[in-house]
Amino acid sequence: SSGINAEYGISCGWEIIKSSNLISMSTDSPFFVNPNGNVFETVTAYSVSNTLTSAIEPTEKDSWFPGYAWTFIQCWCCMSHLGWKFIAVSPTTSPSVFYGVRRAALSQSSHAVATDLSEQGEET
Repeated sequence: SSGINAEYGISCGWEIIKSSNLISMSTDSPFFVNPNGNVFETVTAYSVSNTLTSAIEPTEKDSWFPGYAWTFIQCWCCMSHLGWKFIAVSPTTSPSVFYGVRRAALSQSSHAVATDLSEQGEET
């Protein structure tokens, strides 16, 4: 066990995912490619904290998970794009909701970014 209990937003340090909420939704790689060719390493979880779900209607178009529609999620604190909320299209699909969070949007430390930002501010 790595001993890590949570992952935090890399831009603000707010808790996003508790380790106990992680799930595996893919038997393949954690890397996904969108239609524009952007590659995302994605961590999947049953639930996330401190996030906002986009008001954009979820869509099945280009979903990485068949049977699920998706919409964007962003950090409640800094508004950065964290990943996606996936919603089951059928009421019999399980889980009914899960989240895919971009690995690049996460940090294992809640303090690293705040320290970096304060150091940058002192250099002015």
